[in-house]
Amino acid sequence: MTTLPPNWAEAPLHRLAKVAYGKGLPKGRRGEAGAYPYVGSGGVIAQTFDCLVDGPALVIGRKGTAGSVQRFEHGCWPSDTTFFIRVPDELDATLLEHQLRCLQLGQYDRSTALPGLGRPDLEAARIVVPPLAEQRRIVTAIEEAFSRLDAGEIGLRTARTLLKRMRSSVLAAAVTGRLVPQEPTDTSAADHLAEGGIEALELTDQLPRGWARVVLGNLARVGSGTTPSRANSAFWRDGSIPWVTSALLNEGVVRQAREYVTPAAVAETALKLWPAGSLLIAMYGEGQTRGRCAELALEATCNQACAAIVLHDSVAPFSRFVRIFLDANYEANRRLAAGGVQPNLSVGLVKSMAIPIPPIDEARRIVDEVDRQFSFLNACDRAVNLAGARSTRLRRSILKAAFEGRLVSQEAS
Repeated sequence: MTTLPPNWAEAPLHRLAKVAYGKGLPKGRRGEAGAYPYVGSGGVIAQTFDCLVDGPALVIGRKGTAGSVQRFEHGCWPSDTTFFIRVPDELDATLLEHQLRCLQLGQYDRSTALPGLGRPDLEAARIVVPPLAEQRRIVTAIEEAFSRLDAGEIGLRTARTLLKRMRSSVLAAAVTGRLVPQEPTDTSAADHLAEGGIEALELTDQLPRGWARVVLGNLARVGSGTTPSRANSAFWRDGSIPWVTSALLNEGVVRQAREYVTPAAVAETALKLWPAGSLLIAMYGEGQTRGRCAELALEATCNQACAAIVLHDSVAPFSRFVRIFLDANYEANRRLAAGGVQPNLSVGLVKSMAIPIPPIDEARRIVDEVDRQFSFLNACDRAVNLAGARSTRLRRSILKAAFEGRLVSQEAS
């Protein structure tokens, strides 16, 4: 246990301030013109003319975002999903806010479904209390340090945005013939396709010299999968064959599945085994999943939310380029989805995608250049993430030093 500096004290929260339950507020008493915020565990819900607690006050999440801490200097109305504390004069509200956040109160959640924080756990939280003048010096030091970290983190967010744009630019240049130079001696894509019996589309738009456009359904076998009946244990028990869902496609490469089916499931349902190297595209899914493309690193089946793409042998060397095209056109693929409450792609829509194909040698140069530039961008990404993690650790170190009396000097007076 850390020894407290002279003139400091430590006590459970309930000895320093009263912990009270928030109250619900009827919708008729809420309004945008109100002077006080109506506060839930996740933030401000609305405004109100009513004030349940004057400031300075802290509102702590009880249900939902359990353990969240919000500070209000001029009063508020905490909702019934929160606790609240009116901060006494001998405590600096900002310092108490930092302490409660540092305690990570969410770890005391005892619920099973909706996260919840119990009042006894909150009241038992140990709070250190420096002299009031020192509390204010500590708060000033914390805010100065955090302000510098905030500026650095803004720079990191800007860097992440720029890296995302650079990736998009590389992909866009790759599929429009602007990433590597064209070579007059390259065999045209149309000639290469014709050797495999694949007919190119008549061009209605401008493509680089030697490029062709082909419907994906002519380049590849395109199919989907299904979800075998959960009621039939013979399809799932002791399964050994990977079964992939669209949720696994966000990482770009599928190296393992979360669930496995049996050979009986493949034999008796619409499941198909797709070879390693197949491309999967999410036809529907939550959030930003729909339209995402990933490569299978293993032989696997998939559910009905995925379209599997296996290029014919004669054009198999173009597989990486096709993947680059699908990644570059992620937003367009999402817009291609049929309308309705839940817009979806379909196997038919995936087959109908028109893919630009460069000469085979140029395709190889494009793939190599994309890999080279993405290797650099990935290294930048790792550096940004490491800097973000270091900033988080520094914040924790600053608060630890603050509550151990090492952030500012003590004054004998």
